[in-house]
Amino acid sequence: HNLKLLEEERYALEVFVSSLIFRGPLFVETAKNISEDMYVRVKDRLLKSVQRIYEDILDCELKAIFEHEVLNECINIDVSLWVKAMQKTIEESQLILLKSEGTHFITSDIPVINLYGEENGKEFDLIGLPITPNLFLTFIDVDAELPSVINVDDKTVMTFNEAQLRKGTVCLIA
Repeated sequence: HNLKLLEEERYALEVFVSSLIFRGPLFVETAKNISEDMYVRVKDRLLKSVQRIYEDILDCELKAIFEHEVLNECINIDVSLWVKAMQKTIEESQLILLKSEGTHFITSDIPVINLYGEENGKEFDLIGLPITPNLFLTFIDVDAELPSVINVDDKTVMTFNEAQLRKGTVCLIA
């Protein structure tokens, strides 16, 4: 079991995993909060500007137009920066395949999870996703050289599954 990838393959995998972190309800909620905060700050100026063209515009219409523009002009740009930042984080990490012989990994509509913790006195940061019911592909940032395939017990699988259940809105169980 060797997870040696070409540089281009690893790069593509890093981009893929990084981009999946910002998929689903978390992104939608973040975008909504950003646009609502911005709307409150610029509403009066925006209303004066828009009322020159649309005299009877309702507040909900103005807000919908503003949210659409904020999403297109601001948040999409920010997300690409978030993805690049996350990719930079995992670039230095070890690519590891976790293998379960017992309990299956579950996945969700937001498949990538990020876990922090400590194992045998060493801190770790793990970003990954299940790729089959018995395999979990992960990038692990830890101060120790790890084998490319690690067998994990049912308790570890359950920790990953609980993270999926907390994060996703729809989960798939094999």
